[in-house]
Amino acid sequence: RMNANARLHDALSRSLYPVLLALPLAVWAWLWNGLGWDPGTALLAVYWINLPLLALLEQVFPFERAWTKNDGQITNDLVLSVTSVAVNSLATVACLWAIGWAIGAFAPLVSLNIWPTDWPFIVQLLVGIPLWDLGNHLAHRLAHKVPFLWRFHAVHHSASRLSVVNTGRFHPLDVVKSVVIGAPIPGLLGVPAEVSLWS
Repeated sequence: RMNANARLHDALSRSLYPVLLALPLAVWAWLWNGLGWDPGTALLAVYWINLPLLALLEQVFPFERAWTKNDGQITNDLVLSVTSVAVNSLATVACLWAIGWAIGAFAPLVSLNIWPTDWPFIVQLLVGIPLWDLGNHLAHRLAHKVPFLWRFHAVHHSASRLSVVNTGRFHPLDVVKSVVIGAPIPGLLGVPAEVSLWS
């Protein structure tokens, strides 16, 4: 049976998750809609400001005490995280540009523009989030099934411990693969940019 300190520690660990999810989203929305920041820039600012806070909380509330020890991979994790963020942004812009060009160049693709833009924004968002995740899910499954793709995706799974620092531990080609597979689905359905940003 857990003692009082252990119960308090467990309760705090569980209650922090919704706060640490909702607060960065609220700050991002405020920077974007309240202060007029570019949404991509605001997202990056929130991501990198939140990183040290999460790293500190991992030390205070570790899931596994052994994961708090330095595994010698912090530099690699940070370099891969910075590279992944940059490559993801560039690949997304390039992929969405290509989709837009294809829709304009090939008339049959226009008929796929079936997104219900007249629905309330929150309803569009509830449909848009799993739609974007569908592409990511398919890309992830392929990365585990196709040996050539696994060679790049394995970088993400090679970490010896789980940490907020290595959540961005991706090979650049693995990032490009996810964008190329995931972005066309909402892009060809005509998901509005604002819905995509929140998804």
